[in-house]
Amino acid sequence: MVETRMPESVRRRPAAGAGVVGAAVALVGATRAWPAITGVDDGFGVVTSVLAVVALAAFLGLRYDRIGHRLAAAVAGAASAALVGYAFYGGYQRPVSEAALSSGPNVAAAGGAIGLVAAYLAYRDVPDDQLLTMGKATVIYTVVGIGGLLSIYVVTLLMLIVLQIVGVESTRLLANALSTLALGIGMGTTAFVALRTIGVGLDYVDVTVPSLRDLGYAVGGVIALFAVLIAVTLAFSVLGVQSGEHAIVDQAQGNPDILLVMIPASYVFVGPGEELLFRNVIQKRLYDHFSDVGAVVLASVIFGAVHFPAYGWNPSNVLAVFCLSLVLGTVYLRTKNLLVPAFVHGTFNAIQFWLLYVQLTGGA
Repeated sequence: MVETRMPESVRRRPAAGAGVVGAAVALVGATRAWPAITGVDDGFGVVTSVLAVVALAAFLGLRYDRIGHRLAAAVAGAASAALVGYAFYGGYQRPVSEAALSSGPNVAAAGGAIGLVAAYLAYRDVPDDQLLTMGKATVIYTVVGIGGLLSIYVVTLLMLIVLQIVGVESTRLLANALSTLALGIGMGTTAFVALRTIGVGLDYVDVTVPSLRDLGYAVGGVIALFAVLIAVTLAFSVLGVQSGEHAIVDQAQGNPDILLVMIPASYVFVGPGEELLFRNVIQKRLYDHFSDVGAVVLASVIFGAVHFPAYGWNPSNVLAVFCLSLVLGTVYLRTKNLLVPAFVHGTFNAIQFWLLYVQLTGGA
């Protein structure tokens, strides 16, 4: 039997096809930004449109084997990276209308991100069968992450219904406490369902007695998170990028006692719940389809994406969450012990809540 070898151009078509889709999405986002930004911004829609067209042309040239694959991938990747950077900087650095913020730059940045990944895969000449498994894993575990987010709302709603039935009056403090409890329950339940679905048991959960090395990563992880937070905040300040506040911060303005609930909850519910799902389930499962670094990055992308609602759909804050998640993912990768990133995550949140409480109350 004679073995037939797939032509190189055909092998690259899945990545090129994904890049075409990404560039088209970015072009839609750029053109949607025109009417909203005209007279407010300095040609944002025009610049992003040009970048999207360049990326689209390069991907089409790659798709139909009209341009050398490395040159086409490099051009497409550069244009896509510029799309992401300019959509973020040009779209969010100054006040624009809500329509522009929600549809134009968001869509353009998303399309550019798709194109950037597609260009990288095309440049590396990743086989189409591997691309298929990577794509499936990305979709599956993105859905798992979104499921974790939705589970919080479902559990919170059920708790509020029960309280209403038994005649307990709901207050803002109680509702916040319930949503925090729901986070732990929802994320934990989603993680358990995911583990059962893939056919593994609780022994898949990486919980061991911390070693001295783990303790070192725990301390270093907390320091690294605050270092990253300071660096990102300074970068936003220099670039003039606007950022928003977490919903809890807005609530605490009128009732600082909420923060006293959040401090212990960070250790008991928030840190363990989110790290179990996003690190011990999503990131760990992605190891089977991506490199270790790739799994950390993709899990952090998913982690950042599900935090969009908590920050009022503000992309700058989600970018900060992504950067912080890279630290947590690296800590888990190095220690392979869920307790370490859960502690780092909980401590980071608890310190922030305590500092905010002191600020709002004057230390009273």
